[in-house]
Amino acid sequence: MLLSARITRTASALLVAAIAAAGLCLATPAAAAGVDPQVIASYDFEDGTARDTSGHGNDLTLSGGAAIEAYGDKPIGGKALSTRGGTQHAAFPVGLFDGRDEFTISMNYKNRSSTGNFFTFAVGQDSDRYLFLRTRYQDLYAGITKASWQQESGATASLDSSVQGIWGNVTLTVSPTEIVVYYNGRPVATNSDVKTSISELGTNLQAYLGRSLYAADPYFNGAFDDITVWDRALDRADLLGSGVAEAVDTEQILTQRVSAEGGTSILDITLDHWASGGGATGELSDAADVRFDFLTHTGETLTAADGSPASEISDYSEPVRLTLTKADGTTVPYEVRVHTLVTPIRIPGQTDATGATGMKFFADPEIFADGGTYYIYPTTDGYSEWGGWTIHAFESTDLVNWTDKGVVVNLQDQNLDGTPDSGILPNRTKKAWAPAMAKRDGKYYLYFSGDGQTNVAVSDRPDGGFELTDSVVADSIDPATFRDPQTGTWYIAWGQSGINYAALNADMRSFDPATRVQQPITGYREGSYITAREYLGRWTYYYTYSVDDTNSPDYRVAYATATSMAGPWTYRGEILNKDVAKGILGTAHHSVLQIPGTDDWYVAYHAFLTDEMRPRLVDLTNGKQIATGNKRETRISRLTYTQPSAAEIAAGAVPLIQRIPVTYEGVLPETTPTVSVEGAAAVGSTLTAAFGDGWTASSWSWLRDGEPIVGADAAHYVVTAADAGHEISARGIGESATGVRNNDSTAPARTHPLTTAALAIPDAGIDVRLSVQTRCVAGRAAVVATVANETGEAMDAVVSSAFGTKTIMALADGRSTSATFSTRSASVSAGTVTVTVGGTAVEQTYSARSCQ
Repeated sequence: MLLSARITRTASALLVAAIAAAGLCLATPAAAAGVDPQVIASYDFEDGTARDTSGHGNDLTLSGGAAIEAYGDKPIGGKALSTRGGTQHAAFPVGLFDGRDEFTISMNYKNRSSTGNFFTFAVGQDSDRYLFLRTRYQDLYAGITKASWQQESGATASLDSSVQGIWGNVTLTVSPTEIVVYYNGRPVATNSDVKTSISELGTNLQAYLGRSLYAADPYFNGAFDDITVWDRALDRADLLGSGVAEAVDTEQILTQRVSAEGGTSILDITLDHWASGGGATGELSDAADVRFDFLTHTGETLTAADGSPASEISDYSEPVRLTLTKADGTTVPYEVRVHTLVTPIRIPGQTDATGATGMKFFADPEIFADGGTYYIYPTTDGYSEWGGWTIHAFESTDLVNWTDKGVVVNLQDQNLDGTPDSGILPNRTKKAWAPAMAKRDGKYYLYFSGDGQTNVAVSDRPDGGFELTDSVVADSIDPATFRDPQTGTWYIAWGQSGINYAALNADMRSFDPATRVQQPITGYREGSYITAREYLGRWTYYYTYSVDDTNSPDYRVAYATATSMAGPWTYRGEILNKDVAKGILGTAHHSVLQIPGTDDWYVAYHAFLTDEMRPRLVDLTNGKQIATGNKRETRISRLTYTQPSAAEIAAGAVPLIQRIPVTYEGVLPETTPTVSVEGAAAVGSTLTAAFGDGWTASSWSWLRDGEPIVGADAAHYVVTAADAGHEISARGIGESATGVRNNDSTAPARTHPLTTAALAIPDAGIDVRLSVQTRCVAGRAAVVATVANETGEAMDAVVSSAFGTKTIMALADGRSTSATFSTRSASVSAGTVTVTVGGTAVEQTYSARSCQ
């Protein structure tokens, strides 16, 4: 799979042709085709002046008190241009940018102010015709217009965090159709549909540092340094420094960063869960089958170990060593490491609220296991102001591969019949948030919230068929359900005011106020979830919850514990936090799953990526740009616990939840373990016990009526006569066959002891022949019973008649023996003899006889 390059550079020849075709004049300063980019002005301020160090004489003019000042925190050098609001600014020579339909400006800067409509850099005629760049707090914006602010063509970026008070580098490239903003060398915002060129702004253009073209706007309060202006819209390769390499950007690449380890440059590339085009096809990224085109500084090359071009490599499942060769022949060792960021709850082929093909924004996941299948019910995200109105169900058998089962709640089609209808909940047509699931007495209850209340839909199955009810279960948001494993009581937690839960009534649509428990807890915001776990014979209850706001990068998970649902709850700390280095932020609003039959636990949660990785697009339903907290994606991670000793538990220690690492990868496949027995339910038949997919047997034992059979500890068991009339089952302990590890990662994950369904071995059909005769012995009648063993093994038998009982011990297979019953009478009436083997009886009649 070859990734298509998205190269932003506009070829000069095509630019000249396009301008000519539009009937425009090519302005004199425009660079000619085939000519290298030229610096037209540069300023480093190190000599204490604002002179142009490029030698072209384009010196800056300082006004309003702007000055060159010393800065001890600069990356390079010690002086910079300072503007401190008021009317302080610097002006470029008038007309410097006239007709420059292509140019690049790069500068180091530091903000001292974070609010207001100031311009950091501006070129223009007046407040109707201008181009400008603003660097405000953590937002960057560049725009151009010939009809005031209402008609601006702009590019916006929201950085990972505030850049106020720190030095950073911003670069702006401008061409007739495209504006690109770079921050610290990385492209962070692009608009490739620009409607205005610099030529259309007029002539004798003013250009400023720190001053707006709007008279009422404030002036920039900050500092500038190392400013360079080129006569060309530089492409990515032009902007790379010598010895630096990166992959050509594609829709599959979320981010890439270069760092150093020893003398080796490390290029970390993070791929999206979907391959290029995966939004339509569902194709997943595969680091073992991916190619990259690489960018290097002009005149430098990147090659594989055998000297072949790096672009020919297709397997990055392991780090790949490359060599960058500079123009002077010196080399830089490189190592490329490729990660895939797994966010598996997605729907290919459908359009999301922003118009993008493929739905990937899903939040507040509720994870649930039932009948060997896992389900996730999430909030549908991607809408501004959290305005989504549908809930989907996703299912999986292994936690890795998920399938959309369709919409199960639709607040704008409340009967799910394809006809818009809001008659059931007339005041609820948006904001279907935070689902929760409960199964009771064969019914499935899907709770959800939004607009200050919690509602519920009911079905006979977990993957659809839900009927919306008009019940208002709770008076706030974020429901979570829990069944106490010790009492069987169902609870619902909800709200945004601390620990808060109550027992559900039998209808599962209301709660009993008399059972309500409320308790303040450190940092609580929302998103409760309750679980319980038995360890070394003691139960611990866990109340996990979200801290901060879902729109915040610092949204995170903390928890408390108790010994019962009566409380009190003890705060235990935070367990899930953002990873800024990976660009994974806002990691919270979670649910927790225990794999049935195991002590393996998982957490499903949402996170959002930086705007560099996942730009904030526009919600087409209302024309508003989505917020960072509107582009949340669902992730799944393993959850583990500390393991106190028995003595520590006896002394009051509690198994604590260990911190959950935020990784690129998802989880390994883990199915719900199952056990089964195959074979005929008959004496002499061989039975075979086995685990289902994903598990292998660690041990087996066979049971007769629930009790262990001595010596029966293999996967196979031959049914004996002793089993006739009884139930036979197998009990096994399984080990993961997919690489899942146990709680402390010291061994493969294991199941609890799991027992198969029992096989009933029938009574009838024992292979024993019984023949009975009457004889006269010394004038007295006798009954003689002959027993023949054809069972296939030695047997014990009991022979019974009206004249007594006799036991035959260890009669070998294929042999026969007789039992004689004396009547002590000269005659005997007709009767019956019974032989019993292993609980199964065979009868034989005999005729009357007289010995007179």
